[in-house]
Amino acid sequence: MSAAKKYTLLTIAAIFLIACCLRTPIVSMGPLVKMIQADMGSGSTLMGIIGTVPVLVFAFCSPFAAPLARRFGFEEVLIGALLALVAGILLRTAGMSPMLMLAGTLILSVGIAMGNVLVSGVIKRSLPSHVGRFTALYSVTMSLTAALSAAVAVPVAQRVGWQMSLNMWVLPVMLALAVWLVLRVKQGHRPVAGVAEQELVVSVWRNKLAWAISILMGMQSLLYYTFSAWLPTILADRGVSADEAGYYAMLMQMAALPAIFCVTTFSMKMRNQRLLVLSVTFLSLIGMAGLWLLPYATALWVFCLGAGVAGTFTLCLLLFVQRTDSAAEAAMLSGMAQTVGYLLAATGPVGAGWLFDKTQSWNMALAVMTMLMLVKCACGWYCARPVTLREAAGIKKG
Repeated sequence: MSAAKKYTLLTIAAIFLIACCLRTPIVSMGPLVKMIQADMGSGSTLMGIIGTVPVLVFAFCSPFAAPLARRFGFEEVLIGALLALVAGILLRTAGMSPMLMLAGTLILSVGIAMGNVLVSGVIKRSLPSHVGRFTALYSVTMSLTAALSAAVAVPVAQRVGWQMSLNMWVLPVMLALAVWLVLRVKQGHRPVAGVAEQELVVSVWRNKLAWAISILMGMQSLLYYTFSAWLPTILADRGVSADEAGYYAMLMQMAALPAIFCVTTFSMKMRNQRLLVLSVTFLSLIGMAGLWLLPYATALWVFCLGAGVAGTFTLCLLLFVQRTDSAAEAAMLSGMAQTVGYLLAATGPVGAGWLFDKTQSWNMALAVMTMLMLVKCACGWYCARPVTLREAAGIKKG
């Protein structure tokens, strides 16, 4: 086997392994909230704040990922991100303290934020002729490992404690760290080429289409992180067992697979994507309304929510490319969408927890989320127009 092929395989393994680490530390906590609250005596609002920390960190850190990669290199920043994940995972269970859990969640969220932004750049740089294929591998791997973490969280916690159930996800992180260290040695230091950031930021932040894409990203992120944090608890309060609630959380993650496949397949073949966009955004609306008003068909509504969220997320990734005219514009749009999107998403977990504490029912939170899905549908309709940011701003090509 040639050295180039070995390096390519090592890169694929590194991407696969880091994808295994970017959702599991957060998703695995949702099914364990009841156990953690019982042991720590924490209220729903406090747990909602802990659930909100990741999206706030993502919003704050996302703009810094590309400059750090330009200064230090992709591999160096991602190795630092994996070290942060190791430290954060272990710190949040170091004692029976909500403050330690909060601090650990903050640290691991910094690592996830760096990975979220930079892995796609590694794919584009190292696997330029297979960007679509390995972006799909990256997305599917995150969904599968997130589903697994939701499914096994409660069974493992019942046998060895919720601390071990959370800590076991440090193992794939350490394996990923080892592979990225090897890749760093073979790759060497390769900073990212600079771009005229200030000019691009001003252009993107004043663009209506960019704002619509960012709000679309925010609505799907708000839905995803709120239900990653609270879905098992919502179902448990309706009489569903902890094990069964964990499996519903797994179903929500597994629903991503057909959605990713369908969106990736049809999006590249359709110039006007309004039918596709409306399909995936309406799935979220139907799932949310059904969970609120007709809770007895729980599996159907959870599947619709999972497929709608995953489909919208995949669409956002594609829109970053399809609605821009250069790699630099795509990077700036991605940074803006993640910053604005995660700031919007940050209101979800804490807001849902606060509404529950005030009303002692999840119905108000579900009603508000259903109304927000209408905003998501409207943004999706606007974003689906086959125009780029420059065309939307009235700037002619050439």
